[in-house]
Amino acid sequence: MADITVTFTDGSTHLYENVPESVTREQVMQRAAKDFSNREVIDVNRISYAEMGPGEVAMRGVAALPRSVGKMVGDIASAVMS
Repeated sequence: MADITVTFTDGSTHLYENVPESVTREQVMQRAAKDFSNREVIDVNRISYAEMGPGEVAMRGVAALPRSVGKMVGDIASAVMS
């Protein structure tokens, strides 16, 4: 798995997390063009978890925790409301 940062011409970025290693640069660029049709991609940077040290992997996990918990709460609320 890897994290891929896409950089756009306006300097903004988007992070795709936990991307399988088999996904190519071209596939990422196509996905970003679809997800952000109003922006042009100028760079794609892949960071593989295999290249990260244990501390960096742990820090990324901790950083993603609030978003993951928020999604889980939303999913539970959606299920209860159904």
